[in-house]
Amino acid sequence: SDDEGKTWSEGVAVDPHFAVSRNNTARVLKSGRVIIPTFKWISAYAGGISEAAGRGMSYSWTYFSDDEGRNWKSSHSELVVSIDDGKGGRYDFEEPALEELADGRLLMIGRTELGRPYKSYSTDEGSSWSWPEPMPVASAYAPTDLRRIPGTGDLLMTWNQCTPLEIESGLSRHRLTCAISSDDGMTWGHFKNLESLDDRSQIDPPPESPVRVYRTQPLRNPMDKEKYPHAPGPVRVCYPSFAF
Repeated sequence: SDDEGKTWSEGVAVDPHFAVSRNNTARVLKSGRVIIPTFKWISAYAGGISEAAGRGMSYSWTYFSDDEGRNWKSSHSELVVSIDDGKGGRYDFEEPALEELADGRLLMIGRTELGRPYKSYSTDEGSSWSWPEPMPVASAYAPTDLRRIPGTGDLLMTWNQCTPLEIESGLSRHRLTCAISSDDGMTWGHFKNLESLDDRSQIDPPPESPVRVYRTQPLRNPMDKEKYPHAPGPVRVCYPSFAF
């Protein structure tokens, strides 16, 4: 659009095949490259039904354009979580979000069923990525949003922080938390709940080993009012995005 969104040019197909890009995750890098983190499900089915049919595994990659969106390429890397070179299993890495770091690297964070988000780095503006590795925070099987704070350079992350027991008891998305990293995503602090049925603002993540899958159960309000003093209340506070 050349008139602030009143009219638009014809659309450009990034890829004719089905794929998903989550809200508020496309970025324009310092170089001018436009990059979009993307994922899809490996499935016997095509299109959106592949999410629900047969528990197909998901993987992530990036599209990027160096001419303001006229032409697109995809990354060489396609990412899943691989434990012990695959001997410990391979798991979903989906609904990715990314941000450019101060040194020019990119950080991508993906959703998993392992009680933690996993992260990957790129040193070539998203053309290739490192194998995903666990982050030091607890997380539901739900997406994360990530932004660099203007003026400070720190990273701001918001996500559904929860315990494994909450994942398996219908409370995986009641707590929406934000935290800040001053070391490019290595460690996180200044935990704060934006919404929660309790007052716990920092949850210990499950052990990195052995890896375990935590399956989300239908969302519901808790019965334990002593443990969750703000119940009943919202139990589905998710898919966040930032604006500065």
